[in-house]
Amino acid sequence: MAVKDYTGPPARLKQFMIFDFSEFYAMLTRIIKDRGFSGYIENFHTEFNNPDGTKTTVFSWGAAKKVEPYTRLCIDFDVKAVTKDTFLESEGKTMAEGTIEFTISSYMMRDVEDEWGFRNGNPTRRFLRDLYDKFLNVDRVGSDIKRLKADTDAAVADLKAYMKLHKSE
Repeated sequence: MAVKDYTGPPARLKQFMIFDFSEFYAMLTRIIKDRGFSGYIENFHTEFNNPDGTKTTVFSWGAAKKVEPYTRLCIDFDVKAVTKDTFLESEGKTMAEGTIEFTISSYMMRDVEDEWGFRNGNPTRRFLRDLYDKFLNVDRVGSDIKRLKADTDAAVADLKAYMKLHKSE
């Protein structure tokens, strides 16, 4: 079983804004690709209409970057949007207006293919790999975590800029 090492608490952002969902999805995909991640996996996507006329959209995307066969750097984007459709005459199209919440968490996944785990029936292997990572492999693990933190901080900064651009008072 893979081991997850979180880089810190998840970043949470919340904003009331006017935006286009297709443009928003394209921006989120661009953020993932610009950081060197190969793409994203949509863990779930749910949309439903509320009794008050608003629509709630909840989805989760996971992006992973393979550092070596043993290690992957991962960022998860959880999004919840409560919106209603509004027509903007200046844009000439219908856009979503409402509150959007982001939760961005990042972690390093070790032993992805369970080569050093309990699958092989030898728990000593897991112990030896943990010792190797903790004492002998410290520099590479530390540099991978720094790179992941930098990617996460850049993604959060890009999301903040997007939210500021589409902010509604």
